[in-house]
Amino acid sequence: MNAVYAGEWYYQTTASSSLEADSNKRLRSEDEKGVLGVDSRVDIKLSNVTEISEVYVRGALRSVRYDGDDDRGVDTDDQLLYAGGRWDGERSQLTIDGEYLRQSSQFTELQDTGFLEDVNRRVDKSISTQYNYTVIEDTQVFAGASYSEVDFPNSIPVSLTEYSVESVNAGVVHNFDQLNYVTLSLFNSNYEADTFVSDVETNGGNIRYDRTFNELWRGYAQVGYRKSNFKNEVSGMTVRDDDTGASYDVGATRQTQVSTMSVEVSNSLEPSADGDVNERTEVSFAYQRSHSDRFSSGLNVSWFEDESVNNDQDSDREYWTLTLGADYRLAQKWYLTGQLRHRDQEIDNDANSTSADSDAVIIGIRYSGHKNRI
Repeated sequence: MNAVYAGEWYYQTTASSSLEADSNKRLRSEDEKGVLGVDSRVDIKLSNVTEISEVYVRGALRSVRYDGDDDRGVDTDDQLLYAGGRWDGERSQLTIDGEYLRQSSQFTELQDTGFLEDVNRRVDKSISTQYNYTVIEDTQVFAGASYSEVDFPNSIPVSLTEYSVESVNAGVVHNFDQLNYVTLSLFNSNYEADTFVSDVETNGGNIRYDRTFNELWRGYAQVGYRKSNFKNEVSGMTVRDDDTGASYDVGATRQTQVSTMSVEVSNSLEPSADGDVNERTEVSFAYQRSHSDRFSSGLNVSWFEDESVNNDQDSDREYWTLTLGADYRLAQKWYLTGQLRHRDQEIDNDANSTSADSDAVIIGIRYSGHKNRI
């Protein structure tokens, strides 16, 4: 790998504060409680870029205060740290990324399990690396590994668990030309729950095709196959079984000078804090448009369904959200922001089913600083 030449360090600061009114913040199916609150965040990024490398450190502080929830369980102070880098050799590239996220489970469990009743401190730690090497012109091989863990340092909420995930992958990429390329890959992942015995090992492979159709449209399609072997401990008895299935990820993006649109349909495995690895089917759509130099608006719609691969008795969960947003530039670095958001969740099991929804109005202000030399 070539010698790394010292580059200059830069910093960039963003800050935001918003007033939010939500009719059912915790997505309760009964005893709904609306809240009114303020969500503030400061984000600072340090970076060093040269011709053959990039190193960054990014930190964020978040404070959330709400009125309307009697036990004030939705209030939180969060700390987030990201760090990583990229180093280029003559025929190779190495990337390393790490995260340390100290957050409230009010926000993290919304995507993970939908369990929002007992709000607690949650810490996510992860590190990942990938190495690419150009074997011959237009053909690369790659290998990567990652490790992540979830902890509840104060107390573990009832029915949830701390867990860790280890994964490795390797494959080859071939560029047929500047518009078409194909990726073949194999992977292995291991999920281990700590609070109660639940281990899932998954092996599989994928083939992916990417194509640039024209100046506006790009698309991709990926299909794969996986086999999951799992071990659960139920009432002192160990249960071993396996689950097989196909995976897919299909999407397209259209980008013009004034707008960006993307759509994606996927099926993948997602670890969770309830001891399950879920097969997630997801559909998402996003559209963003600049109406003038000052005003832009956007629409985001997302729906997913989770079904456990290692627990037949667990609940199936559907969640979808729709967000309409707009930004108006007040000055060079200052923006007025607004959002209308709807959320809907339904959880089904053999005993019963529950559903909940909420509507929110969010108005805020954002400062987006330029990159400045230290």
